[in-house]
Amino acid sequence: QNSAQIIREAHERQQRREPVWMAIDRAALSSRLLDHPDAALETEVVNSYEPDYRLIVFGEGTNLVSFCTVAQASGMTTTAYSSDQESIGVLAQKGIEGHHIHRQSQFDALAIDEFTGIVTLFHEHEWESAILHAALNSDADYIGALGSHATHSRRLQMLATLPATKRSADCIHGPVGLDIGATNPAEIAISVLSEITAHRRGKIR
Repeated sequence: QNSAQIIREAHERQQRREPVWMAIDRAALSSRLLDHPDAALETEVVNSYEPDYRLIVFGEGTNLVSFCTVAQASGMTTTAYSSDQESIGVLAQKGIEGHHIHRQSQFDALAIDEFTGIVTLFHEHEWESAILHAALNSDADYIGALGSHATHSRRLQMLATLPATKRSADCIHGPVGLDIGATNPAEIAISVLSEITAHRRGKIR
């Protein structure tokens, strides 16, 4: 592969949201793309490039706007889904993509990859069933849902009545976020993003 071919293929992999592993042989002044990092030779150094981490956030009102604003500022590509058109409008002014949903909305698990986190921030938790069911059938890296311990217990009971999913509902982080005593939307956003970061760095499951 010449340099132009390597760059083109690396770009195509990134467009498909696939990781890129580039092996560089400094002695031979050559480079190549790998299908897996373990395929490198002893003389090669491997540079890894993962797709941008993406957050898909469901909710409404101040919690949604605050969370998406902080998440986007932290460098995560953030997309919001809400029944609240006003919140979508506020996020649009901040340059954050938003989509309107309703109770009958269908969610495609195939569109959620291993470099994606899912967060639900609803106070009306009946919205959650279709969203969390799709998330549990996906390759999502992280799934978190707002609510108290009692709410999360009821959530798990509700999910147990639905068709079986690829993953157990036990993988849902609930109550979502690290326990920092958060009491307002901005603090909740910091709490949740801290938990997502700790999860990505392998500090928590």
